[in-house]
Amino acid sequence: MGQQKAVPSRPNGSSRRRAVRTKAELPGTLMTCRAFGANKSFERSTPSGLPALSALRRERRRSLDTRRLRLLDFASLCPFSCMSPKRYNISSAYDLADDALAAIRGHYGEQYLEDFVEADSDSFWTRIHKPSKKTVLHTFLANWEYSRWEESYSMMEPSSSFQVISDYLKACGVSLPNWFTPDRADRRRRGVWALIERAFPRAADAAFQLLFQDREFLILFQDLLHRAMLANGPKATSPLASTPIERPTYLPSWLRKGVFFRDRGRCQHCGSDISGLLDLDNILHYDHLLPLHSGGTNEATNFQLLCLNCNLRKGGRRRSVSNVNQSYW
Repeated sequence: MGQQKAVPSRPNGSSRRRAVRTKAELPGTLMTCRAFGANKSFERSTPSGLPALSALRRERRRSLDTRRLRLLDFASLCPFSCMSPKRYNISSAYDLADDALAAIRGHYGEQYLEDFVEADSDSFWTRIHKPSKKTVLHTFLANWEYSRWEESYSMMEPSSSFQVISDYLKACGVSLPNWFTPDRADRRRRGVWALIERAFPRAADAAFQLLFQDREFLILFQDLLHRAMLANGPKATSPLASTPIERPTYLPSWLRKGVFFRDRGRCQHCGSDISGLLDLDNILHYDHLLPLHSGGTNEATNFQLLCLNCNLRKGGRRRSVSNVNQSYW
């Protein structure tokens, strides 16, 4: 036998380049190995990956099939189970929602409500052009709650109204510090006001859940936004202030789910089922409550469900909305 020739050693970095080529050649193999916790020695011991590939792919398919079945079973119980769970204490919402509704209807006289939507800010113009989870209605409600408390708090002693303040903070989910007692409230007046300010966004979130179901209020709120656009558009610094509002090419999934859940999968004009559960022929349309041609916006509160026929009949005209909800029993 002849003497075997020594195998020349690889230069530094060649094994690394080989590993890179293996990843490029077999991305599925290495991805599957990572998914099932394979170590690097296993990847190097099977550079071709063919025996391990078939076994791991079969195991991966079984795992994915099991996940799909579980998701389908859970989704059948709750079609909106993918929505993030966010809870509200609705008891903190009634007073603010009723007061905001009265203000929108003009029951408080000549108040300049356009100031409460902050139409001079860039965020206002962004939200009316593109739907956002934090709507302009949230801003309006938080500012309105601030104005209500600011006037009353300036004329009250925290100790004399301690129970009212405490109940409000608890309803809004604000954690109370140890110093928050009737004996110390007057000496910590600024601290008490800071706690109340912390509750405003939470009260606005809760009131939003009520007012989002009132389509007549939402139409009046869109009229308020239109007036704010006309009054603040010429002096706004945002470049979107001079840009026409165009119909969005798509709506985010959270908005479609929210509107579908609120309207219960029914056309808001004729009441026909467009959920696809009872009648597959009806086509679901997400329509503007106040059309863009009439001064409407792409704000998240300006959408409703319509069937194809009602949407075609409505076109770009303004039409009265239905504010009748289905009875629970």
